[in-house]
Amino acid sequence: MDLDELKNNWKNYDTMLEEHLILDQNALRKRNLDKSQDALFKPYAHEISNVIVVLLTTVFVLNSSLNHLDELHFSVPGLIGVFLGSLHIYFSIIKAWKISRLDFELPIINIQKKISHLTILIFRLQKFEVLILPFFIISVLPITFWVIQNRDLYTHWGFFVFSATFIIGFSLLGMRWIHKHLYDQKIKQVQSLLAEIIELENPNGIG
Repeated sequence: MDLDELKNNWKNYDTMLEEHLILDQNALRKRNLDKSQDALFKPYAHEISNVIVVLLTTVFVLNSSLNHLDELHFSVPGLIGVFLGSLHIYFSIIKAWKISRLDFELPIINIQKKISHLTILIFRLQKFEVLILPFFIISVLPITFWVIQNRDLYTHWGFFVFSATFIIGFSLLGMRWIHKHLYDQKIKQVQSLLAEIIELENPNGIG
């Protein structure tokens, strides 16, 4: 084997390795982007289900409040609850819309920026949701118990306080669990998957 033939063989081998590397990069990029989309589907699905549940509750409270409009001690708190529930629905719609608008065809660095902006937005809205929740529960409980059980919570303060405390506490624990497992962990997973793509495509940190 002469020198030229050896050079050609080496060049062909080098080209083949480069092609395999590109294929591996493309395969990992597709796999990680698919996993990222799958990871964000759970927060998206949660927000959609949240919209449905709170919407049904809000419609029920609105209808009940309008039917007992002359009983102001029931209808006024109920209408306040409707307003707070509408805010909660609005926040969930914003989060779901932002998640659904993520474009995974963009360059990885742009996706990372959008994920960072999404994370900040979600955490801000969740703070508002935590603040709203106790007032929402307290507002809708009287009209709800009056319509469903014909029980006046204003004459049963002990039961009112117990029910409100239990529901608020349970809801806050649920929100904390959801925040940790459906948002914090999933977003960190997506960030890790995107960082893995960056590391493979730029092993020396160039570009």
